[in-house]
This record gives sequence, C-alpha cells and structure tokens, in this order.
Amino acid sequence: MNLSYVVLYVSDLQQSFKFYRDLGFGLTAEQHGNGPPHYSFSVGDLLIELYPAKDKKVSQFRLGIALGNSSPLLQLLDINNEKIVRDPDGNVLHFTKILN
Repeated sequence: MNLSYVVLYVSDLQQSFKFYRDLGFGLTAEQHGNGPPHYSFSVGDLLIELYPAKDKKVSQFRLGIALGNSSPLLQLLDINNEKIVRDPDGNVLHFTKILN
C-alpha cells in the first residue's frame, strides 16, 4: 500500500504557487473537469495538490522531506542536517538531509 496524493487547501493559490516554485518544486497547472484550477508537484512518489480553499478550511500540516546529497535545496536553504520552513499559511516543511 502506498500513499499516492495529498490535497492541501491554501488561502492564496498564487502566493502558495510562488512559495513552492521558489523552493524548486516543479509545479504543474491542472484542472479536472469543472473543478477549480490548481497546481500539483511531486515529492518522491507522493503527488501534492494545492487547491484554493474558498469555502473550505485552509489545510494545517507538517510535511517531512528527506533530501539526498545532490538536492539543490540543501544549498538554497543552507541545510546542514535539518531546517524548518513555513509556507504562506504557516504550515511546516521539515527538511532533513539524508546522511550517507
């Protein structure tokens, strides 16, 4: 069994897009049928979708992301072992370096 995707409801879709794009995640614009336009990106095998919250509650989460030695995020975020970053809605992204 594998977790395949997670939907995050964000307060400002464009602000969240810029945040995750600037971290180096490759976001893709999507729209399924008559659903709202949104963005998606992958972390390993997990697809993360960013949807506008509109009348829904903004998602609250803590996401742990392990980075390999070749990840450009290690230098971008100046990560030695770990670093905590908050997205525009205050959600926590906990980056850790995989030690070899």
